[in-house]
Amino acid sequence: MQTLVEKAVQGDVEAFLTLMDRNSLAMYKVARAILNNDDDAADAIQSTVLSCFEKIGTLQKTEYFKTWLIRILINMEKEGVYVAADVFGAIIESGVDSDSVGQSYGDMANHLDYICPMIY
Repeated sequence: MQTLVEKAVQGDVEAFLTLMDRNSLAMYKVARAILNNDDDAADAIQSTVLSCFEKIGTLQKTEYFKTWLIRILINMEKEGVYVAADVFGAIIESGVDSDSVGQSYGDMANHLDYICPMIY
């Protein structure tokens, strides 16, 4: 897993998606335990995936990736930051946001339902 994290930090979208897939159950368990609601848990996970995608280049110790990921998820809940599907769509289409992060939200968006499907 260390190699995947290093690749993701370097900007490899496929490595990032694989990491999100491998950690999706852990994210769900934490979000569901905190929020007691599948809809809110799904929203928190989507917000976490987006935040991690934006910040993955700032991860300094790759061996702590999972801790870093779960901490972002917990902080999302504390701040009440949840991104619904329609709001998320607006964010990913924003060229300004994409340029400021330096990575393509479009690449990420193509895989989001696979990583953390919305529960309706």
